Amino acid sequence: MLWQFLRPDAAVAFDDPGVRKVLGRYIDVAEGRSRARWLLARTVEIDPEAASAKEHARGLKELDHVVAEDIVLPTASFSLLDLKARMAAEHYASCALCERRCSVDRNVDRGVCGAGTTPFISSAFVHMGEEPELVPSGTVFFSGCNLRCVFCQNHDISRNPSAGEPADTQRLREAFTALVDRNVRNLNVVGGDPIPQLPAILKALTGMDENVPLVWNSNMFLTTEAMNILDGLVDVWLTDLKYGNDDCGSRLSGIERYFTVVTRNHRLASRHGELIIRHLVLPGHLECCTRPAMTWIADELGPDTRVNVMDQYHPDNLVSKNPERYSGLQRRLTKKEFDQAVALAREAGLTNILV
Repeated sequence: MLWQFLRPDAAVAFDDPGVRKVLGRYIDVAEGRSRARWLLARTVEIDPEAASAKEHARGLKELDHVVAEDIVLPTASFSLLDLKARMAAEHYASCALCERRCSVDRNVDRGVCGAGTTPFISSAFVHMGEEPELVPSGTVFFSGCNLRCVFCQNHDISRNPSAGEPADTQRLREAFTALVDRNVRNLNVVGGDPIPQLPAILKALTGMDENVPLVWNSNMFLTTEAMNILDGLVDVWLTDLKYGNDDCGSRLSGIERYFTVVTRNHRLASRHGELIIRHLVLPGHLECCTRPAMTWIADELGPDTRVNVMDQYHPDNLVSKNPERYSGLQRRLTKKEFDQAVALAREAGLTNILV
């Protein structure tokens, strides 16, 4: 396999008992023993004329059975994935995919995130900088984002929804397929954030047959409607839990009810698919963010949850331009602070920590 020659720690990551315990199905798909959830959704037959909500609920029950038994069926003429793509596309007319709920008609205008109906790809490449169990990761970076994080390290694309190249369905599908052809372990959709591009992503997948896990790499500020559409399709939720409260989310990312919304969505994600949670440790935010975030994960999702405690923070974006307003964030994290963050994760009871 390609990754065995690219990164030794990636080659042995699947042998890590902690990784295998919480990402067992993903590993089976990546190694060809099982089929990706989104691909199995292509085999669930749906009546295209039936009421969407009722037929969607029926299809989800069938998909749960198909996934549990890993049943091999032919591709449906109109599948559950087709229905989900249609449901997602309905949000173009009045978007409620993220909890900003701006209700913009994206056919004629752009939402708060800056997205219209055609996504822009800023880059698509084999990413070797992700968690060891994910690399080599076929990563597609979409431009635009629904958050406004003052320290965003990808602000050149998150704040510029037209960065890169436009990608209609065929172009996006070609980008996905080109990555699969390079023997990646997964398709990893990120940004910015993939939330605004959910309709385009699902539409592209409806025409693909490659058995590759889907990684939803997201800030998780989705609506329950968007989570319902994604239900059953995601193999690995690669998520952010940035803050441990709503106030920091409001001040640093420009959104309300951050912790309330994101923790709700983590609960939903944990029921369908497997989780890797990232927590970027912010200087001066150990007590307000790191401690409550780690405690919540351990208490609500379980001590075995795979958590990546990250020390990559550096002053960027608006933080670097407004030193007085964001004075506490004007420096890098110290080694002492990071060690304390890891200690807080262990104190909370977490046992599957990646540092």
